[in-house]
Amino acid sequence: MKRCILIQGPTDRLHIQENKKCWKNYDIIFSTWVDSDKTAYDTTDTILYNEYPISSHPNNWGLQRVSTLNGIVLAKELGYDRVLKWRSDFKTNNAKNLLNLFNIDKFNFYSFIDQRGGYITDFFMEGNINEMYNIFNTAEGGEFPERILTTRVYELGLDKKSNFICNSLNAESNIYWHKYSYWFTENIPQPQYLNYIKK
Repeated sequence: MKRCILIQGPTDRLHIQENKKCWKNYDIIFSTWVDSDKTAYDTTDTILYNEYPISSHPNNWGLQRVSTLNGIVLAKELGYDRVLKWRSDFKTNNAKNLLNLFNIDKFNFYSFIDQRGGYITDFFMEGNINEMYNIFNTAEGGEFPERILTTRVYELGLDKKSNFICNSLNAESNIYWHKYSYWFTENIPQPQYLNYIKK
């Protein structure tokens, strides 16, 4: 197995440095934007500076799709067969422990949310690189990004091989979201975060 960490999204110097630190023992591809602060990176980094899509709607799906899909294409060209798609404003306190929560025979997500008809979170995902490509290689629209993602997962039959790790996170395997200033373990008591697809 050859896996890379695809860190997609805007460039924030602090967030980039934190991700370099927490993923220092793993291969990283950064997929960001053409007007990003290039001084946040150095010559040893693998970086894509993407052009912005014509539309970012709905709720920045266009941005997520372009930065993720282009990163996947590069990862495939570089010979990777699995990829972790990771937001640039996340960090983990233990990369090895986190990766050990993933089932390499399945497609790994954070959670299924039992709201708004039910949907799979798009926070991060890990799986076979061809299946990841197929998820994001769509022009289909939808009400919100997670609905588009969930629809694609069903269309591709990946719902039958989905693994959710929300309830497996702990103090030694955690994720921090800078945007909302919280660790993901804070979600564990909340009943809408499920580790299975509720139909």
